Amino acid sequence: MQKSNGARALLTSGHCQHRTSSPWRAGLSDRVVGNEGPRSTATDSMTLEGQSYNPTVYVDGWTSTLGLPVHSWSDPVLGEVICEDGAFSGQVCGPVVDEVGMTVDYGFGAVGPGFTATLPTTSHASAGEGDSGGPAYNQAGRGSGQVKLRGMIAARNYNSQYVAPCVGVTGRECSRKNYHVNVNAINSALGVTPVT
Repeated sequence: MQKSNGARALLTSGHCQHRTSSPWRAGLSDRVVGNEGPRSTATDSMTLEGQSYNPTVYVDGWTSTLGLPVHSWSDPVLGEVICEDGAFSGQVCGPVVDEVGMTVDYGFGAVGPGFTATLPTTSHASAGEGDSGGPAYNQAGRGSGQVKLRGMIAARNYNSQYVAPCVGVTGRECSRKNYHVNVNAINSALGVTPVT
């Protein structure tokens, strides 16, 4: 993401806020990814700042070095197939957008606007604990190697019909249906723009 002053930042979930001056580290590693920047409770988002950030979406979890460039961004449409890419689950493609223009309250007020997407298979989940702040996107065209940003993973659905085994890091709770905040709402709230 690029801030209005031209500096780059990394986007993550606001509910993961440390509330300390200590730097953020990637997943379960010691690799520093930045310090906490501005936060929006309305979109449950915040920036991480102070490092050099590539204009890419990293895929396949917190250990990945593979980044795909951003082609464009817009809010999703009903029926669109997306990929969710959380730090602990990695990239899971196949969830279908089934609700748009909604807000949810998961403990600190209404968050949104956003959308839900549900993975049709019941064999595994698409995201869960530790994936908040990861991007939701679709492929910019078959074989293009680029993504179209749609939003950010914000919360999982706790309804038992959507609970499924986690992929990636085990020992946590995961879901096939997850809530995401729209990319344009985050851009507006934090004053940032995706870098293409």
